Amino acid sequence: FVFLVLSAQYESFALPFVIMLAVPVAILGALGFQLLRGLVNDVFCQVGLLMLVGLSSKNAVLIVEFAEQLRHQGKSVVDSAIEAADTRLRPILMTSFAFLLGVLPLVLASGAGASSRKSLGTAVFGGMLLSTFVNLIFIPVLYTLVETARTNNRVANPVGSAYLASASTLMPSEPGVVVKETPSSSRTVGSVTSRPTSTVGTAEPSTRCAASMPLA
Repeated sequence: FVFLVLSAQYESFALPFVIMLAVPVAILGALGFQLLRGLVNDVFCQVGLLMLVGLSSKNAVLIVEFAEQLRHQGKSVVDSAIEAADTRLRPILMTSFAFLLGVLPLVLASGAGASSRKSLGTAVFGGMLLSTFVNLIFIPVLYTLVETARTNNRVANPVGSAYLASASTLMPSEPGVVVKETPSSSRTVGSVTSRPTSTVGTAEPSTRCAASMPLA
């Protein structure tokens, strides 16, 4: 569902992959912290993993969105990725650290129901911590690779009805068939010559013969 929403937003199926690839990094951090603390992957941990899908994608959206705006302004792919990561660095760090500090009481929970709060807090804390620092480097690099491939593909394979129409009139339909114009405005294709048919001021041979025959 997240991928479909991002595809509609960016009108592309390539850029949402850049954003969605931030999710595995967050999941890796969540499961790693769970393992370090000796906690199991219970239902509370899985709820935390579900939360990380949106939390980790949010940081990637900030970078990709701003990079796309810079691309529309005419900047190169590399410059757009670097400037987007540099500009969005402070907002990402501020929101991420505010979230991590808010989750910290769950990580250090004690008393009744502490196991469930520890499981949820540890998963979210570990996933968000690793995702924040790794994706600040990983997302711009991945965006540069994907956007460069898209640009090269558009240059190598231009698509458009006007282009296809002009190409079909300028190029023969089959290889080895030569199209050339003769002085009499006739088009010769291979060994077949087609001349424009005009009936103004002329008559067919059969009509002329019939007109010259005397009436009985």
